[in-house]
Amino acid sequence: MLGVLVQLSFGANQGSHLYPIKSSNDILTISVDNSTYTLGQTVLIDGKIKVNYTQGIPVHITEIAPDQRKVGDYTILVDSFGAFNGTLTIPGDGPYGKYLIKAYYQGDSRQQQVSLEISIVNPLGDVYVNIPLGSSTQGSKINFDPPIIKIAQGAKIILTNNDNTIHTAISGKVDDNSTLSPDRLFYSGYIRPQGNFQILLEPGNYQYFLNYTHGLLGSYL
Repeated sequence: MLGVLVQLSFGANQGSHLYPIKSSNDILTISVDNSTYTLGQTVLIDGKIKVNYTQGIPVHITEIAPDQRKVGDYTILVDSFGAFNGTLTIPGDGPYGKYLIKAYYQGDSRQQQVSLEISIVNPLGDVYVNIPLGSSTQGSKINFDPPIIKIAQGAKIILTNNDNTIHTAISGKVDDNSTLSPDRLFYSGYIRPQGNFQILLEPGNYQYFLNYTHGLLGSYL
């Protein structure tokens, strides 16, 4: 199962010491040690049941990935002080993006949930490229924004279509006579308005251009 692995330290903390990133309701508080992590890192988790707790009744924790898939489903036991704590280990091959951690105390008949958000980021720094509004208009001479980029090996290029029509991004060059010469080292397929396409490339220099629904636009880097 893709997700996190819980390691319990049940009963060891003699009460709760909440971490900086926290969320709570009338029943419980849950906290983590940071808001941003990368693949393979460990998330320290700590919490406290506020009222009517029973030792040994667990807190149920769910992790939701950026695409809304459930990637983790765990329980952590509550100690005699009403506290619970453990670790969540981010998988080394998981996706980047915003993850939602949800928790509820199983001793609460209404199962009222508390949730907080963490970010799993690429330490190399993914690069975002904008397909601007109006770039589908012939003669506009609107290029990608930014038009030229440099990225670290292993980082991704994320193309976002902010125009009002469908685009495709194709690797290749625009010749001196304005004809387009694709080499198809990558091809995005249709990118709908507000959609995106992710590119992961081997080291090298690349050019690419847009092909949209009503013609061709020689925007490239």
